[in-house]
Amino acid sequence: PEVQPVLAGTTPSTPPVRDVILLAGASAEGQYGFCPTGSIAGRVYENVETCDDAYDAGRDRGIPGVTVRLVAIDGAPDSEHTTVTNLDGRFEVRGLAPWLYEVRVVSTSVPLSLRAQAPGDLLHRVELSAGQAVVDQDFGFCRREGGTFTPFVDTFDAENGGAPAPIHGAFTNWNVVPGTNVG
Repeated sequence: PEVQPVLAGTTPSTPPVRDVILLAGASAEGQYGFCPTGSIAGRVYENVETCDDAYDAGRDRGIPGVTVRLVAIDGAPDSEHTTVTNLDGRFEVRGLAPWLYEVRVVSTSVPLSLRAQAPGDLLHRVELSAGQAVVDQDFGFCRREGGTFTPFVDTFDAENGGAPAPIHGAFTNWNVVPGTNVG
């Protein structure tokens, strides 16, 4: 297994010492050792039928190509890791020091047709122990509710009391990005 050097007595809330510089004639005492590294894994999936915050292997399907970012809280060594889900929607980051991590789905990498099951579902916190393999960091998404989309132009319809004028006709290949304005 992979190991990472640490100063004995350090914990996830105490940053480990990386470099010790001694001046000529000085000495240092301490206990040094190696700590097994751990891993964090999970799945990003579409909850197909129920949107109930639980993965169902018979119905739900993984979402490939979603970016997952792990960030160590409070300045841990190698504090940021990024990975992308595989074809089954799974991800794993190995070689992690024992620490407190935020595991986050990068929302811009999720298809626009999907939404998080709940507002807090894009972020998990994990306290990783030495040598621990955390495998349950799943993120579920549901289909957005359907609806109609009527595009409007930046002109006003005098016959309709000055309201924005709807565009009439056939349109194809629309790219709608929430939260943006075109113009």
